[in-house]
Amino acid sequence: MTPRRRLHTRLLVAVSLLLLAPFAHAGDVCVQSYVAAQKLRANNKLLDSQTNLRLCAEARCPTAIVKDCSTWLNEVTAAIPRLSISALGQDGNETLDVSVEVDDVRVAERLGTKPLLLDPGKHKLRFSHQGKTLEKSIIAQQGMSRTLDISFAKSKPAGPPPPDGPGHPIAGYVIGLVGLGGLTVSAVYGIPFLRDLSTYNDAVKAKNEACAGGDGPQCTNAPDPGPAPNKSRGVVADVSGIVGGAALAIGGGLIIYHYASGPSDDEDNSARDGKRGFRFRPIVG
Repeated sequence: MTPRRRLHTRLLVAVSLLLLAPFAHAGDVCVQSYVAAQKLRANNKLLDSQTNLRLCAEARCPTAIVKDCSTWLNEVTAAIPRLSISALGQDGNETLDVSVEVDDVRVAERLGTKPLLLDPGKHKLRFSHQGKTLEKSIIAQQGMSRTLDISFAKSKPAGPPPPDGPGHPIAGYVIGLVGLGGLTVSAVYGIPFLRDLSTYNDAVKAKNEACAGGDGPQCTNAPDPGPAPNKSRGVVADVSGIVGGAALAIGGGLIIYHYASGPSDDEDNSARDGKRGFRFRPIVG
């Protein structure tokens, strides 16, 4: 081999090595990404797994690797939790001027049109807007696609605190007390009147029996029944009893209705949720 030909061969080998070097490096990257993606996916690090799968799914990688990585890339992409953020500013209008932190790492300076991508698991979210901060912990599940509504709107001035429980049915108590008063008056007038009426009737009966044979000594010596009891006391007792019984029934009904119609547990929970500044809803479509 002449020196000229030997030099020409060496140049061809050098050029070939230079041309093949990137492909050899690409093969190493493909294999490394192929292996790393599977480990990351098994540990629920779907975002990092997706990054590696995109590398090994490139056309420069071996066909078998590209086929597996392309399939896994579609599966991992579909499993990544997505969280869209909808925010209301302090003026009550929609705003994008909200920064987002996930697990104490700033991931966005402003809200965008694309959803927030998360790894599956528990995360601490922090949202900041015009000096005000809201925090919330969530558990992201594979395939999750939801919208989180947050509100920085200024709340209305707080009024007096509501009373504990459903309050007291004052009207029911008052009417009930009136009813008890009426029954008491009925008893005060009615019991003595009935006792006196019974005594008077017994005396009249005894007098009639003694005088049944005529106006003899037996009739003359029989005790005089005296005047009949004043019927007005009986009338007062009857009217008081009727009014008192009706009032007691109405008062008791008002008390029962008041406590039976108080807010349910679901209504209490809904009222509390509305004060937190957060609301989840599914993404449609």
